[in-house]
Amino acid sequence: MRHGSLINSIIGSNLEPEVGMGATILLWTDRQAGTIVGIDFNQRGVAKKVYVQRDKTVRLDGRGMTDAQEWGYDPDPDGIIEAFRRVTRGRRKGEFVMTDGGARLLVGYRDHYHDFSF
Repeated sequence: MRHGSLINSIIGSNLEPEVGMGATILLWTDRQAGTIVGIDFNQRGVAKKVYVQRDKTVRLDGRGMTDAQEWGYDPDPDGIIEAFRRVTRGRRKGEFVMTDGGARLLVGYRDHYHDFSF
């Protein structure tokens, strides 16, 4: 499977990004919470690139190496900022993908998950 876990593949969003909105970076099986900190628009005013800063995450549940995870989120002014471009054709049209072609972005929903099986 090219896009990671089944869960990360079926998660989708059709929300238009806004600065300050939560976001989830969908990796192979992990998810990382972030905040949209910048947007580049095309001539029609549609977001063509989104900049996401990773949030500080704190594990709240104390369950150890389990799939049942609860996380707390806080903005991290020193967090890594990553760029995602909007796909303009093909079956992923409209989605945001990392500019290096890796991870996808879920706009409007903040979630964190660590897969301990890897």
